[in-house]
Amino acid sequence: TWPQLLRQKGYRTAIFGKWHLGIRPESSPKEFGYDNASLFKDGPGGATKMDPLMEIDGVQQPMTGFGGDIITGQAIEFIKENARKGPVLVSLHLREPHIPYEPVPDIDDKVYRNRKIEEIPEWPGLDRQWAEDTMRSYYKSVASIDRNVGRLLDTLDDLKLSDNTVVIYSSDHGYMIGHNGVYGKGTATYAGGDIRSASRRPNMFDNAIRVPLLIRWPEVIRPGMRIKQMVTNLDYFPTLLTIADAQSLLPDDYPIFGRDFTPLLRGELVQWRTVIFGDYDMYHYVKDSMRMIRTEDWKLVMHTHLEFPPELYDLRNDPGERVNLANRIDYFDTYLDLRRRLYRWQVWMADPGRIAPWEPQ
Repeated sequence: TWPQLLRQKGYRTAIFGKWHLGIRPESSPKEFGYDNASLFKDGPGGATKMDPLMEIDGVQQPMTGFGGDIITGQAIEFIKENARKGPVLVSLHLREPHIPYEPVPDIDDKVYRNRKIEEIPEWPGLDRQWAEDTMRSYYKSVASIDRNVGRLLDTLDDLKLSDNTVVIYSSDHGYMIGHNGVYGKGTATYAGGDIRSASRRPNMFDNAIRVPLLIRWPEVIRPGMRIKQMVTNLDYFPTLLTIADAQSLLPDDYPIFGRDFTPLLRGELVQWRTVIFGDYDMYHYVKDSMRMIRTEDWKLVMHTHLEFPPELYDLRNDPGERVNLANRIDYFDTYLDLRRRLYRWQVWMADPGRIAPWEPQ
């Protein structure tokens, strides 16, 4: 893992917050390369936003306060105690803005408490009051992230570490609050539905799979720079190793499925991918599986269940993915080309997922 390799480079490594890679001993943060770990404990206590039960270096400990504030404070103390001793790696895994969005501290609540929410998605039959109330709660949760990230950045400034620190902010998925008529992500539901019922709507809409990726790399990244090329979370591994100058620690034959995107961060002109693939498998509550191919202009999503037909979207003319073109004979050539490319990727990946057979009528 990249934390293991950075530890070999002399980094002191620590993780704070959410750990989503299992609870068995072989899945512990220490096995993945973290010297220290303060985690929200899996189970009912770990799902509590206020006064969470935590596991600190293997010892369960009840805490008082808001979870995001607690782990940010712990990360700040770790930096203060260790940054002068050598390089540090801090993974701060804030749970927000995952559901439930509230409660949040009053300082975050009042930012949006009485504010009119204008960005309500347009969708036939959507309860706009429900969407506004839910988005207001979502924004309150985002405000708590913003405040805590600010605390961390202020600490780097106070310690005069900002010019020598790379800061990366990202997430594992997005969320839909009435967008495309859906609430949730992955195995979502039609807005107001129940994931266990027939109202479920498995999807790979951009609102669910596109995530923020914000990077501050002093003296390298031009402030305000935006990169249009498509990168995926698989690219983080080689990129982080390059940033830390740790790529030489990997064996020459080590398989890497992602691509180092530091040339893009440096503003270099390089040939880049024009297609990405994705997969989704849900075995909790219900069983849903999807496979996706996405180019700059098109997206095809195939489902494993016949009850959900393929989805083909013209992203250039329909970025909101509102009109499914998969059953349109005039788009059959596009569908067939993407379907073949997706199938070849599945073969290359030895993908066990079986896509339901389907051809446009």
